[in-house]
Amino acid sequence: TQFTMETEDTDDLEYDPIKDCSPIESKSKKKTVENIYFADFESDPNTSPHTAYMIGYRKLDSIESEVIVGLDCAKKFLNKLPDKSTVYFHNLGFDIQFIIPHASRILSITSEGSNCWQATILFFKKVLKFRCSYKLIMSGIKDFPKMFGLKSYKDVMPYTYYSVDHFNQKGRRTLVYDKISNAIKHLKSKEDEEQFIKNIQDNEFMQHPNDPTMFKPYAYASFYCSKDVDILHDGWKKFRQLVNQIAGVDITNFLTPASIAQEYMIKNGVYEGCLQLANNPREFIQKCCYGGRVMTRENKKWHVTKRLQDYDAVSLYPSAMRRMKGYLKGKPKIIPDHKLNMKFLNEQDGYFVKIKINKVGIHRPFPLICIRQDNIKQYTND
Repeated sequence: TQFTMETEDTDDLEYDPIKDCSPIESKSKKKTVENIYFADFESDPNTSPHTAYMIGYRKLDSIESEVIVGLDCAKKFLNKLPDKSTVYFHNLGFDIQFIIPHASRILSITSEGSNCWQATILFFKKVLKFRCSYKLIMSGIKDFPKMFGLKSYKDVMPYTYYSVDHFNQKGRRTLVYDKISNAIKHLKSKEDEEQFIKNIQDNEFMQHPNDPTMFKPYAYASFYCSKDVDILHDGWKKFRQLVNQIAGVDITNFLTPASIAQEYMIKNGVYEGCLQLANNPREFIQKCCYGGRVMTRENKKWHVTKRLQDYDAVSLYPSAMRRMKGYLKGKPKIIPDHKLNMKFLNEQDGYFVKIKINKVGIHRPFPLICIRQDNIKQYTND
């Protein structure tokens, strides 16, 4: 993003060495999360915003998933959850929209734009926590069977076929049977149509007892919604087992792979002698950090009709860490004015300084120099 966090622009580096410097501690001391659930909403995409008509859910280590159908499915689901439950959705940024309207109060939420990592709400007297499993396992559910050695199935859903029109004013389902041809109109390929019909034929409970051209739409949707939840449950459980086996870390205490890696390094002494910083030293050093950027040459629009090759580098953090000699240890020391010269700085293991650039000299199509103006990052040659 071009925007940067708003911080106070100060050159005051004085700090309290006790309050502003603390050891980097493990989070493994946290109590393991209990009452873990996995869930997935199905919704009508023809309304704006979407309207949820179904939720599939499963408690960790339970035998099978359960499904709630109806326009009040979100509220019924929240009523079923015990106090202090943690629920994983694989796209919490989307699914949280069906939860928030029923919250008595939002206690906390970690989000940015359409992304949501975690949200905690008060539902009457219950405290309920919701997490995004995609932020932890960054692959689609359809990839889980291959990733974790799970049983797969061919899921074909005519999403735009399902509608709030199938429910009455009380939110109860009114449609029991419908023609298969009505649902097929909402599929995109002949292959999907054939698979859809095969799915119905392979499951007797979806079929009309007397008419092979009819099916039970919500029996079909319930079955495949529960299958998605089962794969999420089994994949998450396998991932938890693997991470614990490899790193000795319980993923229930973490939201992202980066936080798991951080915990692994703490447990293995990587940060021994290093300190967490707060207030002035942290604010000053944070200004030396710049995130990634996306731009075209000269920051112009280009109309390209030829084939493009995407050279997208991956694992930049691990590759940079591999080349590092280590992390800076101890408390930060303020550099006195008479030592602000390159001879002294080059003799140090590391330093953070504010510099003034008088002239760039080289015009680059992709500028390397970034300045902050009004909390906006600008890469410039000027």
